[in-house]
Amino acid sequence: MKKLLLFDIDCTLITSKNRIGHKVTYEAFEELLGISIPLDHPATFAGKTDLQIFHELAVEFGADPATVAEQKGNLREVLGRRFADYGTPEWFELLPGAGELVRALDADEDAVLGLVTGNVRPSAYMKLRSHGLDGFFAFGAFGCDEADRAKLPPPALERAEEWSGRRFSLEDTVIIGDAPGDVYCAKAHGIRVVAVATGGTTAEELRAVGADVVFDDFSR
Repeated sequence: MKKLLLFDIDCTLITSKNRIGHKVTYEAFEELLGISIPLDHPATFAGKTDLQIFHELAVEFGADPATVAEQKGNLREVLGRRFADYGTPEWFELLPGAGELVRALDADEDAVLGLVTGNVRPSAYMKLRSHGLDGFFAFGAFGCDEADRAKLPPPALERAEEWSGRRFSLEDTVIIGDAPGDVYCAKAHGIRVVAVATGGTTAEELRAVGADVVFDDFSR
């Protein structure tokens, strides 16, 4: 029985260095809305979509709602363009065991790999490409599809069917992530969750919010 395995990226497979994710997001925000955010501003991105982050920052910094509505459709292009300058291992670290896990699952004929990530699509594949993982994920749902992460699993399943010619049930699907937001988005649809404590959430906290299986990392 084939299983659909939908991976998060940030702090699950790859983590950014030197707050590059915040830097690029704040630069894109300034380009789109004309509001400068200090690099040390402590926004929390874990488990959120890029659209959600954009809206939360817009509210926090008092952006004009009409301008926000007008510019949100440009977020994908601007983030993708700005992240393109940083798509190397200098800026992104492959987490322990992540590469080996992806390659092993790709070799398993019973596993189909996809993405459920808060990144807009261009940023998602740029980050994966920094460590040669982009070719293992042919489809997914992204942070430019919906602001609410809990709405991402249905389009991911639809795209899995389009790509593979096979319909996957919720019982045949697993979401793999590192944050409570990954757990909540899966549980909203009755999907099982494998969580890894390589982000800012402990293994105990991930179990407490409902993760079915929890690893400290993917190195074993």
